[in-house]
Amino acid sequence: VLILEMKAGWALVNVYALNGSEFMWRDPLGRASPKTRNERKREFNKLLMEECLGLQRRGLRVVLIGDFNISLTKMDCHPRLRTEYPHGLARSEFTEQFLPQLRVVDVFRDLHPTTKSYSWFAKGKPQGADCARVDYVLVEDTLKENVVDITYMEEDEARAHSDHAPLLLTMKNMSGLLEAFQSTSSSWSPAPESHPSEYQLA
Repeated sequence: VLILEMKAGWALVNVYALNGSEFMWRDPLGRASPKTRNERKREFNKLLMEECLGLQRRGLRVVLIGDFNISLTKMDCHPRLRTEYPHGLARSEFTEQFLPQLRVVDVFRDLHPTTKSYSWFAKGKPQGADCARVDYVLVEDTLKENVVDITYMEEDEARAHSDHAPLLLTMKNMSGLLEAFQSTSSSWSPAPESHPSEYQLA
């Protein structure tokens, strides 16, 4: 996880979440006991949620973007959504705890409720034979109006040798968030970086 805090009053959280499996995960620093990758995945999601809640308590709006390794709905997978344990448990915790507690929404699905689009494609199979939307953008519900566009670049040329498609997010009016927050609170201390009012994130 990489976090970039903006003077404008928001934080960009770049996520690469663990892919769950029954293979063992071991802490490279040796501080945590060994556990399955599925167990670590759920633990990671809880730690990420606490980190983002901490940002929000400081007055920062959060924008999360990256590979969450969880498909949220049946529409986001082909040929099927894995609902068996423990995949179903990780998804339910994510949708019933992570999303509502952070008050964030899946930008693509909010803008395109019936569109099928994917960000991961199984290697060695024809395009679209085995794919899922596991990379996405989550923004606080109060930031939905700041989203201009979101696009998955699914073409082979855009993906090159990767099994993931690039994701392009464009937002506007992000430089005025600090002023809006300061009008209702005087407890926020500014973060170290500043950027222009319109952003394209890929």
